[in-house]
Amino acid sequence: MNASATNGTFTWSSADNLVASVSNIEGVGTVKAVAAGKTKLTVGYLLDEDYVYKEIPVMVPLTVAYDSVAGIMQPGNDGNVTCNAATSKYVEWSSSNSNIATVTGNGNAATIKAISGGTATITAAIPADGLQYSFNVTVGVTIAEDTVEVGQGQSVALTTNSNSVSDVYWWSADENVATVSNGVVYGVYAGSTTVYASCLDHNPNNNAGDSVTVKVPYVVNTPETTVLVGDKIAISTTANPSEVNYASSNNNIVSYDSKTGMFTANSTGTADVTVTWNGHVETITITVIDGFSLSIHQCPLTSEQREALQLWFRTLSSRFTGNYRTVTWRCLKFRKTVLQQR
Repeated sequence: MNASATNGTFTWSSADNLVASVSNIEGVGTVKAVAAGKTKLTVGYLLDEDYVYKEIPVMVPLTVAYDSVAGIMQPGNDGNVTCNAATSKYVEWSSSNSNIATVTGNGNAATIKAISGGTATITAAIPADGLQYSFNVTVGVTIAEDTVEVGQGQSVALTTNSNSVSDVYWWSADENVATVSNGVVYGVYAGSTTVYASCLDHNPNNNAGDSVTVKVPYVVNTPETTVLVGDKIAISTTANPSEVNYASSNNNIVSYDSKTGMFTANSTGTADVTVTWNGHVETITITVIDGFSLSIHQCPLTSEQREALQLWFRTLSSRFTGNYRTVTWRCLKFRKTVLQQR
């Protein structure tokens, strides 16, 4: 900062020479930054035997030299850092998460210690001047498990060296198989994927992070294998529905509708239903019978009771070899059942 005049006299001064100094050579003021902080320069000008003064604010930015902790640290490691604050200024040091890294300050110097896996932000501040400087400390993350199995719709918590899993970057290589949030893995569809944890976003390299293989088992949920003509049959699996193929050995007996994802029992007989996914073939034999028609007389039943009776009679249908077509239920305090054969 320079100032000059063709007449009159300039005077220059700094309120804090430890922050910024100013020299005055023949009315020219030259300001030199000394250390971080804020101060004021005062310039005076002699005009008509009176001095006119003006204050000029000066700010020297705060910076931190942190090369000793710039790489991936491991739990238990430490490093020393320094800032450029003026010795006349009070410096405050802080960590965003002491579960990951702590900082112990002593004036312009501080010692940072890695505690557990994750990322913490270290800040040096001069509160009186409203100045601060922040930088990240990254501590390598490790996962105890090599492989985990989690069922569809289930969850498993992973074990890491981090005391603050919310400050760890987590991601899954295939979220159609499994997702992960704060160290908890959730099964989505059957398959295998890799889940990562790191102190760097989507970067597990150079000891920054670790990985675990996650497997979601393939399961075919077998339906009732003896059904009535006209019944709809749902066969679900833990695989992604778009990857599963269904077929019937005899569409006249049991047919598959790709629009609804349901099988239909068309006529009496036996058909093999196949469920194929990723090279896995499951065969289910479906028997279709003529079955029962159920009439209920003089029974004040709830909908749940009626459904229970329907299920009970359907179970009976698989136990009789005769052609039982009609069952009449006469309700006398639910004690009497009459089975009629046509």
